[in-house]
Amino acid sequence: GGNIDSATSQGNSSLDGLIDDFRVYSSALSSEQILQMYLAESGLHSGDVALKALLESEGFTVTLQGPAHAVSDVDPSHMSFVVISSTLEDDSWAAKYAGTTAPVINLDGSAQDALGFIDSRDILSGTVSSATQVAIVDASHPLAGGLSAGAQTVVSSAANLSWGTPNASAAVVATAGAGSHQGSVYGYEAGSSMAGGSDAAGRRVNLPFQSSDLGSLTAEGGVLLVAAV
Repeated sequence: GGNIDSATSQGNSSLDGLIDDFRVYSSALSSEQILQMYLAESGLHSGDVALKALLESEGFTVTLQGPAHAVSDVDPSHMSFVVISSTLEDDSWAAKYAGTTAPVINLDGSAQDALGFIDSRDILSGTVSSATQVAIVDASHPLAGGLSAGAQTVVSSAANLSWGTPNASAAVVATAGAGSHQGSVYGYEAGSSMAGGSDAAGRRVNLPFQSSDLGSLTAEGGVLLVAAV
């Protein structure tokens, strides 16, 4: 804000304060470049920021947590639900939420066993690479969001869609890939015995999307996400 007119002048309209640090660039930065720099330094990912914005648009207040922060007191705080992001990449951290009575929506395919969704001894999970579709196998379930049975394009560009193999207590709503055991959208009701050997302390839902793919969700993909919420 300063209007400097010489090398030694303080100028007028000077900043009343101190500057911690600054950078000089040879050209103007775009808003997207600035955002990505901010996200990189803050430890946030653009996919998580997009998910936060989506949930806020649905009327929720969102608290971002991660390995650099203490675990929030989810149950006493009466959180509506917990979302495990694929950007977490820390199964031991995801496991801290395995016993919460708040519902859990999982977007981290590698955390399915840590959350007790699948049997950790068999590690029955994986991803379908370069995929855009899932197959709705139970169109009558609320998690299907009213989508009809059969193939549904859920992302507009090729992505890695995760899957897991829950037990018979789960409602498998959609599969990824050719195998009927490859559950991509499935859920456990509170109190049901999950494949990992524990009872679901609250409702549990697994979705095939990675957080980075949320920006490319089709209308059908958005339906599945909102249905889970």
